Amino acid sequence: NLGAANHCYIAGYDALRGKPFIQYEYPQGGTPATSETDGATGCYTNDGGDIASAYPAESTEQRQPLLIEGLSAREDGEGPGFRRSGWGVTRRIRILSETSQLNVMTDRSVIPTWGSGGAPAGSSNDFFVIRDGEEIPPSSLPGKVKAFPLQIGDVVVMKSTSGGGVGDPMEPEVERVFKDGVEGSV
Repeated sequence: NLGAANHCYIAGYDALRGKPFIQYEYPQGGTPATSETDGATGCYTNDGGDIASAYPAESTEQRQPLLIEGLSAREDGEGPGFRRSGWGVTRRIRILSETSQLNVMTDRSVIPTWGSGGAPAGSSNDFFVIRDGEEIPPSSLPGKVKAFPLQIGDVVVMKSTSGGGVGDPMEPEVERVFKDGVEGSV
């Protein structure tokens, strides 16, 4: 997620509370690996001060017509390498308003974060809507969405990018790979 803009807005009118609302998400991703360490999962690479990167579900749901269905590390969402990046995350938000829209402005949706020292690229940002069980791309331009109309019951899915790995992914220590496997990460 290093060096990438990653903005997601869900906005509309909250009929229950009688006012407009906006949920501004800045999905956190995985940080890149270094030559000495694996990257961190689901965090900013810069200091955001006291601004939450993922708003608490309870706070969001009490103030807006949204249901937070999940926040988790992406399965196979890392930049592989001798030292792997941290994983990107998946955030799922269900829409409970009749008049909502989605706006996204993000980078790294087409060209993922690169690896170094023989490591392949990491995962890319991906934003889509699930409507009636069908995955819908909200725009023909990946990472750029303007005023996509949302319906009650739609689920907005945000998958953030990882950082890049370092070194040949076929050479990591067996113990580290085993640990990632046991934890369900790969």
